[in-house]
Amino acid sequence: MGRRLGFLLAASILGGLLALTLACAGEPETVEVEVTREVEVTRVVEVSPPGPNVQELKTDVVGHYASGVHALYTKSLNSAMAMDAAIDIFIADPTPATLEAAKRAWLVARDDY
Repeated sequence: MGRRLGFLLAASILGGLLALTLACAGEPETVEVEVTREVEVTRVVEVSPPGPNVQELKTDVVGHYASGVHALYTKSLNSAMAMDAAIDIFIADPTPATLEAAKRAWLVARDDY
C-alpha cells in the first residue's frame, strides 16, 4: 500500500508540474511596427510574453517548504515531549496504568516522527 501511495503522490506532483509548464507556455505575441524613411517599410517584431519572476517563485517555494517542515517538526517535538513526561510519570510510579499511558504516548510520538 505504501508503494502505491508513493507512486500516486509522485504521479500527482509530476502531473501538476506538467500542467503548470503547459499553462505558462504561450505563443509569442506579434507586434507590427511601421518605420518611415524614404520608403515605407513594415516590420514584424515578435515579442515573447513576460515570463514569471524565477527568483520570486523560488522564494515562495522555499518559504512554503520551510513552513511545512517547521509545522511537522514542531508536532514531532511536542509529541516527543509528551512521551518523555509519560515515561517520567511511569518511572516515578510504575503501575499498569502509567505503563499503558507511556505506551500510548510512544505510539503517538512514533506516528508524528
